[in-house]
Amino acid sequence: MKEQGIVIPAARRRYALAFDKRSAATEKAYLHAVNYYRDTCKLRLPATEFDVLHYISMMAGKYTVATISLRITALATWHRDFSFPDPTSSHRITTALRELKRLAKSSDRVTTPLDVKMLKRLVSHQEESLQRALGADDHPNVLRALRNRALLLLGFWRGMQSRDMRQLRVEHIDIQNGKGVTIYEQNQNREKITFIPCTEDMCLVTAIQEWLVASQIKQGPLFVQIDRWGRLSLEPLSSISTLLKSMAKEAGITERLTTRSFRLGMSEWAKDNDWKYRDIIEYFGLSALRAHESYIP
Repeated sequence: MKEQGIVIPAARRRYALAFDKRSAATEKAYLHAVNYYRDTCKLRLPATEFDVLHYISMMAGKYTVATISLRITALATWHRDFSFPDPTSSHRITTALRELKRLAKSSDRVTTPLDVKMLKRLVSHQEESLQRALGADDHPNVLRALRNRALLLLGFWRGMQSRDMRQLRVEHIDIQNGKGVTIYEQNQNREKITFIPCTEDMCLVTAIQEWLVASQIKQGPLFVQIDRWGRLSLEPLSSISTLLKSMAKEAGITERLTTRSFRLGMSEWAKDNDWKYRDIIEYFGLSALRAHESYIP
C-alpha cells in the first residue's frame, strides 16, 4: 500500500484487520474525512501537530464541534492504522478541541431577543399555515395555527415566560371588544393585572378571540395540546420552548429562541418606544430592579 509516496507493506494487514472491526458507515465517514483533509485542505499525511492545529483552525466557525471531532478522530485512526505516531493525541490538540466545545456550549446558552421583525415573520408563517389548512378543510391544523399565533403574540406583548403561559387560564382573560384584553396573573402570591390594547398590526386581542372561538374552550388552560384528530387536551402545553423552536425552524429562523426571547424582545421594543426602565420592570411584574436586570437587555 502506498500513501503520499510511502510504501507501507506491513501496515496493509493491520489496516485490513482494523477495517473488519469497523462498520461500513464508520469506514466511509473516516475515508471521507481523510480525503477532505488531504485533497480539499491540501494538507500532508502523515501529519504533524502543527498540521492538525492548522486543520482545526480552518474548520473552526465553519463546522459544528461534532463534525470537527469526527474528522480529527478519522485522522487519528489513519495514523494508528498505518503505524504512524498520532499527532492528534498531543496536549495542544486536546486543549484546542476542549476549548472549541466550551465555546460551543457558551454560544448555545445565548438567547436571541425576539424582535418585532422576527415576530412578524413567525406570525406570518402561522397565518399562511392557517390559510392552507382552511383551504384543505384541515381542522386540526387550523386549531394549531390559531393557537400558535395567539401564543406568539401573547408571549411577546406580555413578555411572558414558559411557566406563566402554562399557568394562564381562560378565566384569567377578559376581552373588551374594540378596546383590548385584561390579563389577570398570579405571580409570587401577588396578583398582576395587565391591560393590552387592540393594535392595527399583530393584534393580540383578535388572535385570542379567534383561538377561543375555534377551540370552544370555556375554562382551563389557555394553551393546550392538540392531537392529530384535532382533539384538545385538558392539560397545558408540555413545553412551550420546544414549540417555539419548532415554529422558528418552520419559518426559517436560525437564531436560538427560548421563551426568554419574548421578554428580551418586548423590553427592547419598549426601550425603542421611550419606556423608562422602571416602567418596563413594573410591566413585567418584577419585584426588584437589580435582581432581574438579566431580563432587560
